Amino acid sequence: MSSRFLRRALTASLALLLPLSAHAAFGDGLKTLAGGLGTTLGTLGGGLQLTFQHLSQKYLEPTDGTSSFEEDFVYQGVTREVLYIMPNVQTAPLAPAVVLLHYHYGTPEVMANLVEAGRLAAEHGAWVIIPKADGEWQEDPSKTSGTDDVGFLSALIAHAIAVRPLDAKRIYMAGMSNGGFMAERFACERSDLVAGTAIVAATLRKSENAVCAPLRVVPMTIMLGSRDSRINLEANLNLGLLTGQGTFDRFVALNGCNPAQTISSQLPDIANDGTVTTLEEAGGCASGGAVRYYAIENGGHTWPQGNYTGVSLLGKVAQDFNATDAIWDFFEPLHLP
Repeated sequence: MSSRFLRRALTASLALLLPLSAHAAFGDGLKTLAGGLGTTLGTLGGGLQLTFQHLSQKYLEPTDGTSSFEEDFVYQGVTREVLYIMPNVQTAPLAPAVVLLHYHYGTPEVMANLVEAGRLAAEHGAWVIIPKADGEWQEDPSKTSGTDDVGFLSALIAHAIAVRPLDAKRIYMAGMSNGGFMAERFACERSDLVAGTAIVAATLRKSENAVCAPLRVVPMTIMLGSRDSRINLEANLNLGLLTGQGTFDRFVALNGCNPAQTISSQLPDIANDGTVTTLEEAGGCASGGAVRYYAIENGGHTWPQGNYTGVSLLGKVAQDFNATDAIWDFFEPLHLP
């Protein structure tokens, strides 16, 4: 068994258990852990196939009614992996697509497993396109060095529309943690390319807030846990992030909504999992505008009803609603003019 297999298998196992935040100290700790475990795993040889037997297609969990393939996409001289998951049955000539951005240290395969991207494709007829970051997503506009990820994602979307049967007016973007911040930046800078955006375990950077000037309304869904230590710590200590509520309020303004018409409701506490979710929905928005905020009391740095194996060390995983389903419910009626 190759060392490349061992490294990828270890990454997949750890990431399924720990969808990691971008917190530097936590990330450094994981690198140490991964290095120590690598030697142990290396002695197992073929036995690793049993450990990861529930994963196939390069650690992507297969879903009935879907097909998947990988493509290498080159931008500014850098080749990146892009995972495509498509429905086997397409009911219209052109299908919608969700561009899904993984968290820090994530991979396309593990992100797909976490959010059950295959089920989304099978049940709703949408393609899911999951590109790999070049190290990490360059989502902070105040940092001028590094990869041009806005340009990369713009080029990837244009390429996908040109060569796949996709509806250019129904391209959406969703992301978690580092990927959520990137999706938000893309919405601010290229609102002409995406019909809707969803962010999980992320808020709006103050550096992005200062320059966010979208060309059109930017429909936005926000999901954030009150015990998300990575996000709330920085927001509460004024370290460069808006709070969840501040992010909602900002997009209410950007979408021309009327704050007085915001509707707040508590989701049924059906799981008795220690979390309670309040949904805020903006009202009176400009044509095409919409904003939702799922405030998850006691929720962690996690994807609600995410496909976690074991116990998440990043806080509670809300079970009262499914983030993937809620995001698609938000996206489905949206389209570019």
